[in-house]
Amino acid sequence: MISLMKRFSIILALAWLFFATACQAGIYGSLEKPLAGALPFAGLRLSLGELRGTEANDKTIPVEPGSLRAEYVALREKLEKAADPGPVDRMELAVARMRLGQPDAAMADLERLVDREELSPGDRFLGLLNLAACYAAQAGRQGDAAFLLRAVTTQRRALDAWPSSISRAPKGWDFATWRASLAAEESQYRLWRSRLREGPASFSTLKLEDLRGGPIPGAGKEYAAGPASPVFWREASDDLALVQQLVLWNPTDNRLYWLYGEWLNARGEVTSAKAVLEELVDARRLRNFPDLVNHWQILRSASEAIQPGQVPTGESSGAAKMEDNSKVPSGLELPNWRTFMVGLGFGAMLALLAQMQWRALSKRRA
Repeated sequence: MISLMKRFSIILALAWLFFATACQAGIYGSLEKPLAGALPFAGLRLSLGELRGTEANDKTIPVEPGSLRAEYVALREKLEKAADPGPVDRMELAVARMRLGQPDAAMADLERLVDREELSPGDRFLGLLNLAACYAAQAGRQGDAAFLLRAVTTQRRALDAWPSSISRAPKGWDFATWRASLAAEESQYRLWRSRLREGPASFSTLKLEDLRGGPIPGAGKEYAAGPASPVFWREASDDLALVQQLVLWNPTDNRLYWLYGEWLNARGEVTSAKAVLEELVDARRLRNFPDLVNHWQILRSASEAIQPGQVPTGESSGAAKMEDNSKVPSGLELPNWRTFMVGLGFGAMLALLAQMQWRALSKRRA
């Protein structure tokens, strides 16, 4: 009986992973690490694995000491035992519950904080953003567009309440954090509105989505291994860091993860892009989406064609990068000394002959 229950739990987990498209958005708490620029592929995969590991709300799964899940469990237990937690601590507790796969409890906590206006003006927009993330998580888990509508309206309220200057931003924020967070939250709002217009289909279909109105990597009938063409890059902004932030906020969102892989390919990081799409096709069992499978097969073929030891475009190893940096810039190379000496000797002979010719002409005139 126990074995049967375990199998049933595994099937449910796989089903949830398959259909997860909308999940958390911007999440703000003491354990959240703001993204400062694009991460290397291995670094993002490591962070993503940690975040996915925290969302298993299953007490039978052991908590690994030192893991992100262990940190969130310790934070949740500490705040649940607090005698009289203030509004900020209660928001911290809601974030911990959200990350640990308890969106229902987190949503109830945040709704009370926002509705009763218990948060200070400087923290209110963070409470709204976290609440919008809860609504989006519920939309993804339940396939309910009503929760997605709540996420959109709450996100709009949060953006309207965004601090107008750095002096009014949360403690520790600088201009780069203020600007990058705003751009990411605006993109998340745009994404949710687009999915809301799709309706229920947004929870069960897979497609590449527009984040900021520019060209979408991987979209179109013709597809090839990267890098993308100059025509694409003339119009596109390099949104890799933005997409990475959204992926970390939404660690089980298959659409965003596919978009991340396409941005890697557009930058010429073919083997990394292949790894992302391969995970979607194999580990997440999304083989019934032809465009995704076709792109993965093309990237796989391109990756296999790379010779052993060859450094793919955009994926230089550390040693290769050091070697490239040690090279003299084009146009400033050291001369070939043999060629230089031959040229110098030839020039000296010409100068001597010219001098002798000049003397002969001078004597005739005299």
